[in-house]
Amino acid sequence: MAIGESSHWRPVARVADLRPGDPLAVGLDGLELVVGIDEGRYFATQRRCPHRGGDFVEGLISRGYLICPVHAWSFDVTTGAMPGGSTFCLITYAVRVNGDKLEVDPRPMPSPVARSDS
Repeated sequence: MAIGESSHWRPVARVADLRPGDPLAVGLDGLELVVGIDEGRYFATQRRCPHRGGDFVEGLISRGYLICPVHAWSFDVTTGAMPGGSTFCLITYAVRVNGDKLEVDPRPMPSPVARSDS
């Protein structure tokens, strides 16, 4: 089933509540997420940084990146990847605008970072 055809979509925020550069915390099916808008693109990702658990709600969004408030690590808002590559990667989720609501599919998007079990 294509992303746009998913029956898993859940409303998480009103589009009017999203401000460029300002992550918004939302809960969805037991997940703690942040959603936002940057350069006209909406996104949803895990709320905590995978490095030291910094809360992205206290961070910022700039030029396509979500920036951790603890060490200023940046993650691509669409893919979750760090610039230059890293084993650290955010879990991201598909989003869509439906009327005045931002909806999220709670199934994680595939990670762009290949991880090994070693």
